[in-house]
Amino acid sequence: MNVDFGVFTEAKLNGIHSKMADGYKVVATKTSHGKGGVALFYRNAKGWSLESTKTFGPNVIRTTLVSGQKRWNIIGTYVLPSETDGSTLECIAQARRTIGNNRWPTILLGDLNVNLDDLRADRAGGDRRFATAALMDSMGIRSMRAAFRQCKKLVGKFFTWTQRRNGKLLGSVCDHILTDGQGDFLNCQIKNPRFDSDHRMLIATLRVESEKHHQRYTRSRAMYSIRPIRIDKANEADKILAELAENAKGKVKTHQRT
Repeated sequence: MNVDFGVFTEAKLNGIHSKMADGYKVVATKTSHGKGGVALFYRNAKGWSLESTKTFGPNVIRTTLVSGQKRWNIIGTYVLPSETDGSTLECIAQARRTIGNNRWPTILLGDLNVNLDDLRADRAGGDRRFATAALMDSMGIRSMRAAFRQCKKLVGKFFTWTQRRNGKLLGSVCDHILTDGQGDFLNCQIKNPRFDSDHRMLIATLRVESEKHHQRYTRSRAMYSIRPIRIDKANEADKILAELAENAKGKVKTHQRT
């Protein structure tokens, strides 16, 4: 579908998988019992890069998208439909709480397995829908699918999941792209994937800075590396590490003289 990065949900990877595929790098959470999991995939680009990728449990992954002076916190997730303890929602909240800079916009994308367009209490799974909606509200993020006009064929049927059971077509809006930085998005559309799946794809276009601005950032990172910690400001672990490094240098010099 010619996308630069995204998240596969229900990846079901156990830590042993290809790190490269069709020009994309792959970073995935580790799952057990063949359930759930998310995988972040991305390809090299001149105008942006991903940094500080970290997993939170088996179903949440976080990374920072950098483009010149701009930053976005990207959180990918998959919530199992059978989950009742709210553990994945807590991992999402933890991924959001531990972000280095809260001023950067947050983008949450993945399969929440709840329809946030239908919060009626008399429907099955109402408690989980309310809990999910409450977390999204606390994070201040909103749906990008609802913010942009969709294809006329989808009017009234903005389903991202469909399945035919007993001759009846069932559908739900369970896949989402949500953010508190709507102004950074140029579009967000529901698309049919080029492979067999009961899910449709959500594809969004993000406004990033020019290649020139990002290359300036990458050059500055290369020129001004992280400075070592001064010993008088170091903690006990830093002092021990510095002492070990100094001893190692002494051993190398002694070995060279002999």
